[in-house]
Amino acid sequence: MRRNLKAIIVIAAVLACAGLVVGGGCKKKKKKLFPYTGNPKSMVWDITTLKYEMDNPDLLIIDTRVTQYYDNGVAYNPYDAGHIPGAIYLSAGKLGNDANFGYSDDAALASYLGTLGITTDMRICIYDVGIATSVGRAWYHLYRLGCKDLHILDGGYPYWESKGGETTTTPTAVAPTTFVASADNSHLWTLAEFKPAWDDVQANGSQTYVIIDYREEPLFSGHKICPDAAFGGHIPDTNYLSYKDLFDANTGKFKSKTQISNMHAALGASKDKTNVLICNFGWRSGVAFFALVYAGWPEASLKHYTGGFREWSWQTYSDPVTYPYTTYNCFDYVNDLDENMAFRSLKADTQRYAGGSAQVGTKVYCIGGHGISYTGQKTDTVQVFDFADNSVSTLAPLPEPIAFSAAAAVGDNIYLIGGYDNDGVILSKVYRYDTLLDTWDDGATEAALPVGRWSFAAAAIGNTIYAAGGLIGKVGSSTDNYSDTVYSYDTTNPGGGWTEETDAQLPIISRCHALVPDGNLLYFVGGMWYDDTPGQTSPKNYLTTIYVIDTTNLAAGWTQLADGPGKMAGHSATLVNGKIYVPGSALTADVYEYTPGANTWRALNTTSTYDGVDRPCWVGWKKYWYFLGSDGDHFATIGGFGAKSNQTATHPWHKKKFFNHVYLFNTADTKINP
Repeated sequence: MRRNLKAIIVIAAVLACAGLVVGGGCKKKKKKLFPYTGNPKSMVWDITTLKYEMDNPDLLIIDTRVTQYYDNGVAYNPYDAGHIPGAIYLSAGKLGNDANFGYSDDAALASYLGTLGITTDMRICIYDVGIATSVGRAWYHLYRLGCKDLHILDGGYPYWESKGGETTTTPTAVAPTTFVASADNSHLWTLAEFKPAWDDVQANGSQTYVIIDYREEPLFSGHKICPDAAFGGHIPDTNYLSYKDLFDANTGKFKSKTQISNMHAALGASKDKTNVLICNFGWRSGVAFFALVYAGWPEASLKHYTGGFREWSWQTYSDPVTYPYTTYNCFDYVNDLDENMAFRSLKADTQRYAGGSAQVGTKVYCIGGHGISYTGQKTDTVQVFDFADNSVSTLAPLPEPIAFSAAAAVGDNIYLIGGYDNDGVILSKVYRYDTLLDTWDDGATEAALPVGRWSFAAAAIGNTIYAAGGLIGKVGSSTDNYSDTVYSYDTTNPGGGWTEETDAQLPIISRCHALVPDGNLLYFVGGMWYDDTPGQTSPKNYLTTIYVIDTTNLAAGWTQLADGPGKMAGHSATLVNGKIYVPGSALTADVYEYTPGANTWRALNTTSTYDGVDRPCWVGWKKYWYFLGSDGDHFATIGGFGAKSNQTATHPWHKKKFFNHVYLFNTADTKINP
């Protein structure tokens, strides 16, 4: 009987587990439909780990991908186009104050994280696009503020998507909370901590400190300038390792712990030294900090200087180190105005803008201008860039320092016209330079302008020079100081003086415009004027227009052509293969191209990427008052003054963006001109 009772009990238990006994049933364990091989404790999660953990109510998935751009240049948030289900969007740009060299306001940061519903006790998985920087910045700041159950999805969103991972366009609802930070800043360095370590490296080598720069090679070598840096190159005695080398180039996954450690050991870094990680301002070095912690390096051996190269560049501790030129993109850095100086120099003859520019043969002459201060001294320096060998040479100086003049070449002679001197006197005199003899006259041989002017334009057609518009008074905010007058000067008859061409008067008063000669035609491009009529809300008027006049029939006057794609002022313009190019101005960082035959404009997007290589114009700079010349398919911009696209007059580095670089632009590049 007992034996039968045991059998009945066993059978009943089996039936209950199978759900065949009324009112009974064993709770069935949920089965995953994929083989789980991951490790939820690992800092790096593979796809199976994330899929497994997605049932965890305490898991928060964070998408950190940055803004992307369609082929037409329109920006979009990739999160909106598709993301992992349950993911929220975090803007890595809000994790540090980029206007303050990437340093963060922890109270503001905690407030932002609270609006996203993030708390330090959550299990968090972050993803980006694989080989990317925002995920490193996000991980570093979340980790620093107390989030310790923190992971990165290996390979990011592209790898997830390529393996059939589920995606959605439905935003994840966020329940704001209070983020209570438990900050550990023991590994966060400022300039005050970095400078003594660098001094020690200078004195003793890398015995105690090893400094590693994780920017891409064009930035490290100085062929490309990082945003808001004072110059290009790298800090002396720093080691180079691109953050991209921490990833497998094919999968976007992190390399093995051993590989990561060995790459750093090859630079002299070790777990018993203090390893200082830098980049521009903390994005790339944030990736490196994560990778080294993941590889088992003690946090005590790592210091993260988030101010990085950008903050350093504004100090006066050292000149940067740069490497010889290598071709990277359609805008190629080829030289500095002073061959013997690095990108940054305090010499006024290296970083210049607002001088006279003229070309004879393959040589572009850069004459006078301002030095490295908007209100600083003018310069008498004359230098020449030669397209033939990309060389820069210094020539005989001007008889006096002059800025905001105009220049034009006739034969082997260059005529420098007007401008103002160190005392602010507006000049009417004309200096002639003999390019064969490298000599200047005394400014009394050629006829002076009837009225002195500055910030105007000049161009030569045949033996005749045309000077147009500009300011005839010191103040640019007075309408009365603006001119629409056009003068002509026959260089074969200096005694004849300048003739006011009343039929060719400009259609509008203007300064900061350009004149471009093409055969007998003269183009008047862009410019600005000031309307001081009481009640004006926007007294500054920037022009988008282009006009043309036939110099053999001045009586016909100017003809207005198609408006450009944007406002233009402070620019220069040049003719290349029948097209007019305006390579940036005070209003844009884009290059504008005008085709006369079709009477059409287009803006060349020079800030996108192809072949995995950035091809920036000047990294988002509105660059103007530069010197300009052209040869064959190329034009060259030389020197100049610039401001970031979002920079205002109250920006802490306003009036400090001075260039001494020569950049070549290849108009025949099929990716620019298909």
